Amino acid sequence: MEPHPAFAGRAIPARLRLGPFHLRGLGPEDLDADLAALRESEAALIGLFGDGSGWPEGIGREENLVDLCWHRREFQAERSFAWVIADARDDAYLGCAYVYPAFAAEAQVKVVWWFRTAAEEALAERFPRLFLDWLAEAPWPPMRIASVHGLPPPA
Repeated sequence: MEPHPAFAGRAIPARLRLGPFHLRGLGPEDLDADLAALRESEAALIGLFGDGSGWPEGIGREENLVDLCWHRREFQAERSFAWVIADARDDAYLGCAYVYPAFAAEAQVKVVWWFRTAAEEALAERFPRLFLDWLAEAPWPPMRIASVHGLPPPA
């Protein structure tokens, strides 16, 4: 699997601290927490990626495990990047953040994040600015954010 040309050999952190958040690479060890968050927040998440897939409607344990393994492999291959968003105070699973580079246009990325329905609203409201600011300064070449898809904070 070839890395994305704009990210090859870059030190994209699998773990980082953003204010009150701890981000860590999403992977199979997150299966139980991720599945619980997806099921809890399913109605709000449908359509988030804008691909018409209906994800995560009806997602099962095995299908989610495959997704998590794929995210890990893509991160290791420097093709796309997915992180668990955790509360830095207690490492509670809050949601996920993704960066998907476009292969057709090397300088473009799609940015997506979501917070579980039960996440603390005040905390969730702080994430977008911190994440987008970090992306603007991250250890990769200047990227144009082609699209941003984030769920509004939980109500």
